[in-house]
Amino acid sequence: MRVLAGGSIKVPEGYDDLITMYEWIESQHTLAVDTETTGLDIYSTDHRLRLVAIATPTEAYVYQVERYGSLDR
Repeated sequence: MRVLAGGSIKVPEGYDDLITMYEWIESQHTLAVDTETTGLDIYSTDHRLRLVAIATPTEAYVYQVERYGSLDR
């Protein structure tokens, strides 16, 4: 797992990292979710989800959908 910003931002890079992220999500009471896409035209054929960020006020996980694929595989 890549760790940024002094440990407050974590970027999963493999299956074990995803398990750690899921466990962290399950242990939180309140989370914020943000996404980054390739643009605002959601009906264009090349529109894609690039990443998903899940965060508390002090910690975040950033999943790179564009790099690793969707989580439903």
